[in-house]
Amino acid sequence: MTLTIDGGSGVTISGGNATRVWWVNAGTNVTFAGLTITAGNAGAGEGGGIYNNGGTVTIASNATVSGNTATSNGGGIYLAGGTITLGSGNLIQNNTVNAVPPPAGGGIWLNVGTMISGIANYGSGNTPDNCMTLGPPCP
Repeated sequence: MTLTIDGGSGVTISGGNATRVWWVNAGTNVTFAGLTITAGNAGAGEGGGIYNNGGTVTIASNATVSGNTATSNGGGIYLAGGTITLGSGNLIQNNTVNAVPPPAGGGIWLNVGTMISGIANYGSGNTPDNCMTLGPPCP
């Protein structure tokens, strides 16, 4: 399945601080453009904004992942598998992982076997850090 969501720079998709915003399964291709993914809460899990479980995710032009929370890893984006492409104009900021002991990947967590391309534009406030990896280098 292929899905493109282009908000034209005026759409916000929120988890209402109650649920993860997006879960992407293997065999699914999703492109986010011109929108903000915010207020995702993964509860006791990973990936408050986006959890990629083997699909292909593109964070395209003028897409923002901000204000999401996870207890384990990847406050903004968690890659359990699959690929992610970061297009120009993306912004990854103010995402938080809040477990003890401190895990990592407030902005992005890259697991073993994942692939990432492009440049991440990190704003301020990703806690405890912008990116952590067990696989490919952080962008």
